Amino acid sequence: MRKYTKDEMQKLKTLPTQHLTGLHNEMLSFFKVNTEKVPMMVESIGLTEGTANYSVYRTPGNASILEYVLSGKGYVYTDAGVYTVREGDVYFLREETIQHYAADAKEPYTKLWINFNSTVIDAALDSLGIGNVMIAHAPDCRHDFEKLYSLANLSPNNEDVCCEATLTVLKILFSVTKIRRPETFAERVRAELDAAVYSTVSIGEIAVNLFVSRQHLTREFKKAFGESPYHYLLSQKLDAAKGLLKQTNLSVKVIAIRLGFSDENYFSNLFKSKIKMSPTQYRKAENMINQTNNMNGGGV
Repeated sequence: MRKYTKDEMQKLKTLPTQHLTGLHNEMLSFFKVNTEKVPMMVESIGLTEGTANYSVYRTPGNASILEYVLSGKGYVYTDAGVYTVREGDVYFLREETIQHYAADAKEPYTKLWINFNSTVIDAALDSLGIGNVMIAHAPDCRHDFEKLYSLANLSPNNEDVCCEATLTVLKILFSVTKIRRPETFAERVRAELDAAVYSTVSIGEIAVNLFVSRQHLTREFKKAFGESPYHYLLSQKLDAAKGLLKQTNLSVKVIAIRLGFSDENYFSNLFKSKIKMSPTQYRKAENMINQTNNMNGGGV
């Protein structure tokens, strides 16, 4: 596992099929192919700590890429639009497609990844109905990517790592097919809103991330789901608040901060206006219900 040498960095800048910037915080291993009679040819495995100018653009025909976001935020550019990826997201770009992805300038992502060619994987992708691009929120796959990363230190020879890499990649792909990222614009907005529940991200910022106006985002979301994105996000935050009040002993102030409210009083007043009781009253009422249920259960 190493960084690019100066000569390699210079060579990358002159490749006609690739345009890469901000690679100086990338650690990776390349693998030597001694025979092509293997299930996978692993080109490289690595860890990227993105910088503000980190960007990759490859023309079709290089290698398929599979990446997992450990932290931060980035963007994947596809024919269907621009997807924002965050912690726990997995994205796959087949070698037949243009591969264009970049780190967010303010919150550059850190990610684990593998670049490879494999007819075995291609056959599996076809059978699973996976096209050239796949993006999913799959935090449970982190361990599998860490396993791939550990292979980078096992051997510099492809035949020593390719079988384990093939099985691990297949496991990841089978897992994420169950939780594909949404396809329609409105579903993408809803996914962004769901990801914003425990943050201060605003509707306007989501619109910027999706490269549309706030008015367009609101219109399309309301057309699909019958309510504004603001009310949907607020509802999600209040549902999360009720869960935290019932299931934890966190103070109202801490809960407010966790949900992206900087003012505890504003949060409490908002909660009361929507739920018809204050957060403290709601917690007490839920505790009484639980105690009653426990007593009834104990008397059966």
